[in-house]
Amino acid sequence: MRLRKRNGGNMTMRVLWMSPRELCREGLAFSSKKWLGRSCYLCYLQFRKLFPPTKWAAEFNAALTVPFFHWLVGPSEVIEVEVEGVKQRSGVRIKKCRYLENSGCVGMCVNMCKFPTQDFFTNEFGLPLTMIPNFEDMSCDMVYGQVPPPFEEDPVSKQPCFTDICSIANPSATVCPKLQA
Repeated sequence: MRLRKRNGGNMTMRVLWMSPRELCREGLAFSSKKWLGRSCYLCYLQFRKLFPPTKWAAEFNAALTVPFFHWLVGPSEVIEVEVEGVKQRSGVRIKKCRYLENSGCVGMCVNMCKFPTQDFFTNEFGLPLTMIPNFEDMSCDMVYGQVPPPFEEDPVSKQPCFTDICSIANPSATVCPKLQA
C-alpha cells in the first residue's frame, strides 16, 4: 500500500498525523483512502474485542489517554470517579483543554468535541464515555464507563457563551446559540 508521494517522500506515516483540513488540502489517492478506511475498520473491530465495557477496560483506557492524548488536549491525569455506585480510576482530568481554550467557544467544545467523542466511544467502540467540561477553569473530566446523558439532561445544554471571548455572544442570552440538540 502506497500513499501519493509528495516531494518524492512516502506519506504513509505522515498521513496518520494529518488534520482533516490538511487531508482535504493535500488529497489522497483513492487506494490510500480505501486502505485508510479498511485500517480504521480493523482497528475498530479489534478495539471492541479487546475492550468490552468493563471496569478494567474503562480504567485501561483512562490510563492510555493520559500519555497518548497529551499532544491533543494538553496535560491530564487519571482520577478516581464513581460509576454506577462503584469507585474506579477510570476518569481523566484534562487540566486545561487546548481545544476549549483555543476555540474560546462553548458551542465548538460541545458540538465538535464533547458530543462526537462521547458518541464515538459509546456507540462505535461500545465503551461508554461521558465528558464534563468545566467552562470556568477550562478543564474537562472524561469518565470512561459512564453512559452520557441525553442532550436535554446534560448541564452543557444550558451553558451561556463566553461573553468576553466569543464574537457572536449575546450578553443577555442565557444559552449559547451554537448549542444544538
